[in-house]
Amino acid sequence: MIIMRDLWLLKSVRWFILVTFLALSYLQLDTGLADNGDFTRVINLFSPGPEGFFTNWPDPASEEWQYRFTNYWIPFWKLSFLPRYNWFSSVLLIWIPGIIANCIFFSKTTLFLPMVSLLPRILSFLLIWKLLRYIDSRSLMPIVLYFSLVLPLSLILINTDYIAYFNSFYQETASIVFLFLVLFSLNDYRCNSNSISSILLLAFSVFCLTTAKLSFFYIPVLILPFVLWKRLLNNANPIRYLTMILLAIITPLLCASILVLNNPYAKYNAFHRLYNGVLTFSENPESHLRDLGMEDGTNYLNTSGWSKEGAAFIERYKDKLTYQSFLRVLMKEPKILLKSMKYTSNNMQLITISYLGKTRRNSANISNARILTLWSVIKSSIFPRGVWFFIFIAFASIVFYFNVQSNSELISVFSYSGLFCTVICLFDMIVAILGEGKGELHKHLLLSNLSFDITFLLFVSILLLIVMKRLCLGDTKPGLHKTTRWN
Repeated sequence: MIIMRDLWLLKSVRWFILVTFLALSYLQLDTGLADNGDFTRVINLFSPGPEGFFTNWPDPASEEWQYRFTNYWIPFWKLSFLPRYNWFSSVLLIWIPGIIANCIFFSKTTLFLPMVSLLPRILSFLLIWKLLRYIDSRSLMPIVLYFSLVLPLSLILINTDYIAYFNSFYQETASIVFLFLVLFSLNDYRCNSNSISSILLLAFSVFCLTTAKLSFFYIPVLILPFVLWKRLLNNANPIRYLTMILLAIITPLLCASILVLNNPYAKYNAFHRLYNGVLTFSENPESHLRDLGMEDGTNYLNTSGWSKEGAAFIERYKDKLTYQSFLRVLMKEPKILLKSMKYTSNNMQLITISYLGKTRRNSANISNARILTLWSVIKSSIFPRGVWFFIFIAFASIVFYFNVQSNSELISVFSYSGLFCTVICLFDMIVAILGEGKGELHKHLLLSNLSFDITFLLFVSILLLIVMKRLCLGDTKPGLHKTTRWN
């Protein structure tokens, strides 16, 4: 009778999580994120612009400009396939199924953004469902992990400040989807390193996350030790793993080269790296500017390259806005790196993009409903920032590291995934602040924030599993081992 009651409770909680997730995801269908100007570089393959606008870029002085950019989410876009694409991102792999579904079920001339977001929403639901199944098959007390891991993860994946990107043409959608795919494929490869399907899945997921955004060029290098460490310790075939090392180094360079060569906004990125980034943390920016031959640049610190003044300055000094100039500043004043990391850590946990509208014009705003932004409130209220952020990351990394080889499959898998997320979190913070500067930093820290959230949930879950193990309550079902293939 007790067993039946426990099974009924587990089934009830599972259904509650899944049904609630679907219901709240449905409520988010009419919530997106307004265009800040980034859409144009990624939509050229299938859309010339939004419906209801004569041109994609109205006059900045016109009322139409206020409706087109930053203030309102636009759900309907013209659909027209033309060979004019000059930008590559793996986010296309996420959008194309939705575009095809749009052509079949909605319209061949009008693109409806909620149709484009179908695949990431389906994948989010499958992730929750898969995680529930995995925990059920491995844990003797799954109800604990339901509340420490699955339920909070559901809150993340229905949180407006994360999934508003799904209903948009921002590349951040690919960051969310492919981070989870990489985590899954890493663990699958770890359990089945000789499986061709596991190797191909890992290679595909790494490629997709690396090419999601230009700033993710470092991903293959970070993944390398997670793929190799156990095999090298066991004296595995050195030729095979030397080849993998070379591929891990060549892949990001190749991907970055492809993306940079096709980046029509490279000079703006270079301007922001200097004038919204490293120079703003310098104790003597005038000295650096004299060395770089841009003596009058002091007046342009913290200026947007998209402003009229910034654009004129970029045109005047475009030959000096290079990676070499950026590296010269860092090498001359290394303290800039520490100052930039301190600034970035103080801006972690703040994921609400308040300057971009999330609803269509003349529409009721449900995007700020408490349940749909609960995770944002939790993050900004209680999650660590500044020095405490680094203390937590260091402590969590130690816990993860010493539990990767645990004889408990759950603790081992969670530790392995958590350790990877801490590394991604830190590296993305560095790249975000040094790559684009302070402008739209909260948006650029999306991957860091999501990685931190996963790290936190896995850390709490591991502690609970260790406590249960110490109390002899058990944490893994008998007969299961950490090399068991995922169900």
